[in-house]
Amino acid sequence: MQNELVGEILSVARDRICRAHPYLATALARLVPCTEENLATAATDGARLFCNPAWLRSRFLEDESAVTSLLLHAITHCLLGHIHAVKDDDPLSVHLACDLQAAFLLADHLPEFCPFCREACYLELKQRFGWMEDLHALANALGKDDYVRDHREEIGKLLSLDEHALWARAREEEHARCTGGGEGVAEGWQRAAKGLRMGSGGGNIGSGTASLRQKVELGAAERTEFATYLHKYASLRENARDDPDSFQTALYLYGGEICGAPLIEPLEYREEKRIDTLVIAIDTSGSCARGLTQRFLELTRDILCSEGLFFRRFNLRILQCDVQVQRDDCITSMRAFERYIDDLTIVGGGGTDFRPVFQRIDEHIASGALRGLKGMLYFSDGRGIFPSKPPSYEVTFAFLKHRFDDIDVPNWVRRLVIDAPVPKGGEYFEY
Repeated sequence: MQNELVGEILSVARDRICRAHPYLATALARLVPCTEENLATAATDGARLFCNPAWLRSRFLEDESAVTSLLLHAITHCLLGHIHAVKDDDPLSVHLACDLQAAFLLADHLPEFCPFCREACYLELKQRFGWMEDLHALANALGKDDYVRDHREEIGKLLSLDEHALWARAREEEHARCTGGGEGVAEGWQRAAKGLRMGSGGGNIGSGTASLRQKVELGAAERTEFATYLHKYASLRENARDDPDSFQTALYLYGGEICGAPLIEPLEYREEKRIDTLVIAIDTSGSCARGLTQRFLELTRDILCSEGLFFRRFNLRILQCDVQVQRDDCITSMRAFERYIDDLTIVGGGGTDFRPVFQRIDEHIASGALRGLKGMLYFSDGRGIFPSKPPSYEVTFAFLKHRFDDIDVPNWVRRLVIDAPVPKGGEYFEY
């Protein structure tokens, strides 16, 4: 029951963040809620967010926004690589520097979730240290600063939203995982930070400037329309999660008190309507750029995550095609989807013929590889040869606005028009 409590409270915080900033959904989903009564408050090891259930419940009832700030604070530590950057023998000023860097980032990009950003103490710290980017240089400056020494208790209460007690254990587990050939938690967060933009018009986490990818955008109405299309592709099946509404709480508690064991156990699965199988086709003719394609995949991923549309395990086919299918990738987890986006390689550059994609999908359906397919997305400029007959599943084409022309588009195709920059210096984008 304690695990369910922690999960439900953190779920409320995640939903609140995702409603305002859907692009954070993937990062938020990386931390699994867990119960740890030995903690005073909460702590993360990069893979899980451990919370003392009694403290979390009390904090949530006292101030719901405080839990939201806690979750964002923990996520920011992970995105900035703090857990694996701090050494076991580092002084306390390094941990304070981690909290201050997290505060700077969140206050700059998500001020609505940072109640401390107008506090006099924070503003003083921002003025003194806001220009410093190196973690250990910041820690050294904090350790020597008179203002920090005189206001240490106030600063700690303002910025230390979680405990760092699990960081040393996380570094040991990371070393063992990487030595054994497994994928490291730090590597996963580096990929998440690489493609994450903190808010509309903001810069990337880390260094560097935004590229062409950020210019492909969906307005509120377009995003809602896109999400509606994706919801139509969902199907009902069991998902691996507890279903607390499927049993009588009174009987459950009564059995525990009288018999020493609950009379009714919660179900291990619950039926949910989500996307089990989906196809995303990418037009890799000379008129679609890698940057635009990558941004479209990011937008699709963000909506799928924020709407909670994928099951824990799913069947996603991504096909690249110009006049023939150039790549056919099968993806079964969100982590694999993230890796595909980050390492995206476009294969093609010829003309445009949509028919080979539909032929390949028919082959997969016949073989059982795409059992239960309800719909597909096709990212293209819309200029190509369409099949003469509609398929057995629904099709949504995402067209580039500056090249969209529906003269040759069949009536059975759903249209989603995406705003994108007009290419400079010629008809085609270059990869």
